This record gives sequence, structure tokens and C-alpha cells, in this order.
Amino acid sequence: PIGNAPHAPEMVVSHKSGKKSLTRFKKLESFGPYQFWQADIHYYRLHQVRIHAIENGLNILGEQHYQHVPSIRLSDLKKDYKGKKDEIPLY
Repeated sequence: PIGNAPHAPEMVVSHKSGKKSLTRFKKLESFGPYQFWQADIHYYRLHQVRIHAIENGLNILGEQHYQHVPSIRLSDLKKDYKGKKDEIPLY
């Protein structure tokens, strides 16, 4: 169940006052340290996928609201590629 956080502009898992929500995650592919997941949702709530991913130990690349996960860059994936100072994320 997901509800408003008391005293913060975000949503949280709350068994006391949250509304019903359900997210099922399925791992589709792996690429080195990265994985591609599918999220199937029911009773969609604001920020549901992000909150449930965190609760299940999944990091979302580029997530800055609930976690501080850096974006992925080409230099993170290619062994011999040296990124520039102003290298932008892949997405």
C-alpha cells in the first residue's frame, strides 16, 4: 500500500494509511552490472514503480527523487572508451 509521507512531498509504503497497489517485477536481461526489468502494475498510484523498486532492492538509473542513482554513460559500458568531462547520459 502507498500513501503520502507525513511532512515530506513524496509517497511511501504505508500499511496504516496507504491505498492498495501491486507491482510485479520480472528480470528480462542482464548487461554487465546492469539489468533490464519489466514492471507490471495493478491499481496504479503516483510513483508506485519507483517506490516498489526501492523496496525490492532495485536501483533505477538516473532516479533522483527517491534515490541518488547516477545515469549511465557510454564510458561506463565500453572498456576502452574514455569519456569527456561533459559526457552526457545515454538516455
